[in-house]
Amino acid sequence: MKRKILSAALAVSVAATGIAGLTACTVSDKAGGDYKSPAAVSVYAASAVTGASYFIGRGEGGAGAYAAAANKFSVAAGAKINQSAYAAQSRPEEVNAVFDDFKTYLSMFKNMLSGGGLDVKTTVPEQADGEAAKREDGELHAVKTVIAVDNEEYILYYTEKGTETNEVVDGDETEITENTALYGVLVCGGNAYDVTGGRTVETETEEEDGVTETEREVTVEFTTVSPDGAKVCVKQSVEEENGEKETSYEYKIKDASGKTVSEYELKWEVENRKTEMSVEFTDDGAEREFEISVHGENSLKAEYESDDGEKLSFTIDKNADGTYVFRYKNGYSEVVSLSSEPVTEKS
Repeated sequence: MKRKILSAALAVSVAATGIAGLTACTVSDKAGGDYKSPAAVSVYAASAVTGASYFIGRGEGGAGAYAAAANKFSVAAGAKINQSAYAAQSRPEEVNAVFDDFKTYLSMFKNMLSGGGLDVKTTVPEQADGEAAKREDGELHAVKTVIAVDNEEYILYYTEKGTETNEVVDGDETEITENTALYGVLVCGGNAYDVTGGRTVETETEEEDGVTETEREVTVEFTTVSPDGAKVCVKQSVEEENGEKETSYEYKIKDASGKTVSEYELKWEVENRKTEMSVEFTDDGAEREFEISVHGENSLKAEYESDDGEKLSFTIDKNADGTYVFRYKNGYSEVVSLSSEPVTEKS
């Protein structure tokens, strides 16, 4: 159940940042100064909502927690399936165990392709915001971010400061590493969570025969802490080299003792014009990996490994009305919607 709640929670993070969410998080202020980088706001906002929604869902408990989280973010909730045209056949048994997972990850994939987006507004805190807006020294935090998700409001107060900048020059190669540290409070529906995090930007340039090659990696870490000491840790990074890009998202749930009880790793890669997303999770010792890749303008391929180690796959075609057709190797097909709207009968 923890895995399902986190699946719904982290989906909004992916939706918020899209495939370009981290690429502009350049550190430019001097060490020790306050950072108010607009490029990093969506990443911090998405990470904050991911952590808070997990803790809220955990508190509600049971199947209702997953339903609430999934409905809130419109991720694979209430999918309607048109099976009447295929009454003589059925979905392969081995797909049933991963069907809901694939709907969730398909939603992530769709949001990544479209660029995502949250309703995020950033301002400067005021005294009227109360104690949550203040640092331990009594001064106001540097940034107030208001995040709207499905009529729910999350408010993130934080201060981010430059901590260290290093530059190493070795002949024609230059490597610059810049770091920040973040701390603050996330408030949602009467709940308050301490947050910590920061960014690291590593840039390597090399000149050879008058040509400059640049490799760049941006990493953002953000941790939401529950009052009982449990944590949701989010690490998101983008690596760019020679026109190729890989985006990775790592999510860990830790209990009050610091033990990791669930872990996700999501990778988004664009290489040789091929776009691919893979999801790997570990939950109480159980491991599973999924992959979704583009195989045409409106066609995707889903791949996964069964519990007994068998490599399995099926295709996904997108319809003009926004629904999807899952086509299995046994000949069975079904129309799936990622929203709560009913599916129209096919003629």
